[in-house]
Amino acid sequence: MKLWALVVKDIKLSAKSNYTYIVLVFVIVFVVVAVFFVPDEFTNDPEVFVHAGTEGLLSGKIEKALDVDEVVFYGSRDEVISNMKKDRTSIGVDITTENGKMVIEFITQGYESERLKKILEAHVMGWAALETGYEPNSYVTVLESNNPDIPANKGMLPVFLVMESAFMGFFMIAAYVFQDKEEGTIKAYAVTPAKIWQYLLSKVLVFVLFGWVSGLLATIIIMGPGIRYLQFMLLLTSASIFGSMLGLIAAGLFTSFTKAMNVIFVVAFVLGITVIPYYMPSFSPVYIRILPTYPLLFAFREVLFPTGNTVLVYTNVLGYLAASAVLFYIANKLFEKKLV
Repeated sequence: MKLWALVVKDIKLSAKSNYTYIVLVFVIVFVVVAVFFVPDEFTNDPEVFVHAGTEGLLSGKIEKALDVDEVVFYGSRDEVISNMKKDRTSIGVDITTENGKMVIEFITQGYESERLKKILEAHVMGWAALETGYEPNSYVTVLESNNPDIPANKGMLPVFLVMESAFMGFFMIAAYVFQDKEEGTIKAYAVTPAKIWQYLLSKVLVFVLFGWVSGLLATIIIMGPGIRYLQFMLLLTSASIFGSMLGLIAAGLFTSFTKAMNVIFVVAFVLGITVIPYYMPSFSPVYIRILPTYPLLFAFREVLFPTGNTVLVYTNVLGYLAASAVLFYIANKLFEKKLV
């Protein structure tokens, strides 16, 4: 009952705080931008990697047919695929002949729009019919991808959920605890029969609740009600707990928010750079992939736009809960040591 009383008290205090209104404004701004200002699809001109294995085909004619600035020629189909895996924004074309027909294989990454595929196919097939004596035939190969076709505005939602659940909990729980330190609340709490872990857990539960409200609100407005709620809530909860734990560690290591500010912003920046490979798959070095927010982004995407990879979701849930348990133990020891 002591824990529940603390949670109720913290909810009431949080409801009166400016931080709560900052979160609500952030949610409203994101939803308005995603719904009204971001288009369903962004278009760009990808690099095209070509292997022309048919004798007599001229590179210049192929480049003219494709009607793109960046066309790179390779000596084999395997070289095309190998380089496509290094540049996840590229498209491949393999041209050969079989039984008097030109066979054109379009090799894609799996996330290209149907419009882009149709345009590329029309250009190459038209060139083949006009410039050679072969009857063209074509097919499409997708490289190791099971990515769903995600509208650009809805594709922003996993980024928002990571920022909202992890980063907001990180910032806000640290700010609340530092406020309690300045007001002497924690020192006064130390002389009560309650345990310090109950005080910390109360803060965490409050921000998990905030994460539920803001995450569900934005998700239902943008995606509608048809999502996998069990997986979504498990992932959102574990991410919110983890972000709150980071805030508790920061609050336990420093005596004021001013002293902790530089560290908090550096940690937030480092965790935030995982957004780059989320939008640019061609840039995903190991030092970014090992950051905890990297798999979290793709786990949220899997929940919202499922491809059948539920292992990714539950692995993230279990991993974040296990890490949170370790961080909570450390935070509790830090606070007990400071109070003693």
